[in-house]
Amino acid sequence: MKLKTIDEITTSTLNRVDYDPVTAEVVQMRLVNIVGEMATTLKRTSGSPILTEAQDFCTAIFDEENEHIAFSGYVITHIGSSVEGVKSIPNYYDMESIKPGDHFIVNDPHTAGALHQGDVAIISPLFYKDEFIGWSFSNAHIADIGGMSPGGWAPVARDVYSEALRFVPTRLVSEGKYNYELFNLIRSNVRLPETVVNDIKSLIAANNVSQRRVTELIDQIGLEEYRKYCKVNKALSEKQMCEKISKIPNGIFQTEDWVEYDGYGDNKLVRVSCTLTVKDSSLHFDFSDTDPQLDAFINAGSGVMLGIVNGLMMIGLAFDIPINAGILRPIEIELGEPGTVVNPTVPAPVSCGHMEGGLGAGRALWEGMVQALQRSEDPAIRERTAALSHYSWPGNSWVGLDKAGNYTAFAVLDCGSGGLGGQSIGDGLDISCHEVMLGNSIPDVEINEGLYPMLYLWRSLNYGSGGHGFNRGGQGIDIAWIPYGTEALSGTLENAMAEIPSRGVLGGYPGATNLYKVHRDANAQSYIESNNRMPKLAELGDEEILPNHATNIKLSENDVFRQLTGGGGGYGDPLFRGIHKVAKDVADGYITQETAKIVYGVLIDSLNEADIEGTEALRTKMLSDRIGKPVTYLEKNHTEFGLISQDNALKCACCQASLSTTEENWREKVETKEYPLADRLKSLNIEIQERKQADLFLEESYCPSCGVLIETAIRKNG
Repeated sequence: MKLKTIDEITTSTLNRVDYDPVTAEVVQMRLVNIVGEMATTLKRTSGSPILTEAQDFCTAIFDEENEHIAFSGYVITHIGSSVEGVKSIPNYYDMESIKPGDHFIVNDPHTAGALHQGDVAIISPLFYKDEFIGWSFSNAHIADIGGMSPGGWAPVARDVYSEALRFVPTRLVSEGKYNYELFNLIRSNVRLPETVVNDIKSLIAANNVSQRRVTELIDQIGLEEYRKYCKVNKALSEKQMCEKISKIPNGIFQTEDWVEYDGYGDNKLVRVSCTLTVKDSSLHFDFSDTDPQLDAFINAGSGVMLGIVNGLMMIGLAFDIPINAGILRPIEIELGEPGTVVNPTVPAPVSCGHMEGGLGAGRALWEGMVQALQRSEDPAIRERTAALSHYSWPGNSWVGLDKAGNYTAFAVLDCGSGGLGGQSIGDGLDISCHEVMLGNSIPDVEINEGLYPMLYLWRSLNYGSGGHGFNRGGQGIDIAWIPYGTEALSGTLENAMAEIPSRGVLGGYPGATNLYKVHRDANAQSYIESNNRMPKLAELGDEEILPNHATNIKLSENDVFRQLTGGGGGYGDPLFRGIHKVAKDVADGYITQETAKIVYGVLIDSLNEADIEGTEALRTKMLSDRIGKPVTYLEKNHTEFGLISQDNALKCACCQASLSTTEENWREKVETKEYPLADRLKSLNIEIQERKQADLFLEESYCPSCGVLIETAIRKNG
């Protein structure tokens, strides 16, 4: 007999609960609509392009167990910062002292799970007829939060105290009444006081919406039913997540990646390690074997790590599951002893930990997931294998005076627009954001030019930046602008991916990385006035590569600032990309005829037409040269790549040749070639910044039977 109610509803007790699936879906979608309305409130009440245009925010609702019951996916990483933020409130306040109409401000990564200090959250208790029922959470990147650099990043900070204002959970509104003394403190410590205060009030307004709408929902279905269906929906999401994980074979996968910046410009690589254990219906990610924290802004707090791991799992596995705490339950995260880059302690600086240490951890864990997913015998699980995007946010922010003498501070929000990675079903999307920020967008050129002292010369595709593959990575963005209406600007730069690109998968190649460049004394304004058009790149004169992490970068009104963002990684061996697709890529300018020949083995004539017979002969030769023996090129047989697990053996997905048992190291059984990373990618016409030390290599592994490229791996010397 089914029980009408049950205190703890989990996957194991769900079948004993008397619930209506239709009502469960209606309640879940009602909550989704509420967090959506909270997001709309943010956009409609804020005056900041960071919210209205870039949509760099998130909203969420929790139950009284401090668990998600709804989450809006604008910046997915905030699934970690939100749960850590909500859990931090009882650490500072007696729950008996919390009343309806209270609102708490939070932005400290160390104590409250924020991604960085620039991400300010308002957390508000939800009540129904004076009974506590949960929390609402709104978070946004605020234009400025004080400290040594504008925009919330501090590349030269040596401790957290140098970076920005920090708010442990602090009551900003008490029973509906503003704490004006605290607002005055904020105003006096930020560069854009009115914009910042207005955005904070927008966050409060969003949470007020959630209180009204949740009350309306409970009025309709009753408090007992509301609580029951929140638990039911979490259990349903958990059940679906466990079912997907159970289709991945058990195994242990050890991977690593590196942060490029050590805070001092010594070019030291900072290692982030991940061990993924797949066991039955759970995933365990262990980051314990990671380098110690540094006095540089690269350290990633707990909110970052929870957000990166769970955010990637939302996209990789839970893309069609309602987002609530249920999808988090089968995922375990071990950060190891305190004091590492992914588990820092005070006073470690953290203002860019989400983009530096955090995204390094994301790249490492996804490499492990790729290895795990491709071993599944379920085609629907295997096809979730995809290459990562440029997987970074190369932020740059600027301050100065306009010609009227007014102070200005702004961030260029185009910066996150790189290419997404190639997927099993097609090419990566051009000019997108990286995986855990897919709800972001970029402002129109006119918005930026109307608000800030800048004039665009161009904004276009960064042609040739996508990683090569059977399905290639998307292209990044190429923008150039000049200071306009001001004599000079001073900038802060942050670029976590200049020397180490995101990997390609299943034989695809990495994409290009991000670069900052400047053309000094280009006199573009004079050129525009004289020629009545924007100058082209060749007309700007010599270029200078700017540092990837720096403050006080000077731009005069005669200089041109140029930013290039990287492309997504490629998916599958490029020698098997459709010949006509390659010809179209050449015609569209995505790749050159030279690239078509040396990477894809496709011969293109002067009319951009493919030579089919010549191409098949060239591809056959290239495959044979890889392994030193004759092979046959059969395009129709090569649509799956990497490895498949079958009958306790790992086999080439293309030719079905057995390479090893599932217990053996298959890399010892294949043909392998190793190249210096920057040199190899340059030979493939992919642009990355070369390291001072030649300590990184691209390892290419080929099937010894058919010559297909199984894996391209980035390795560190030693």
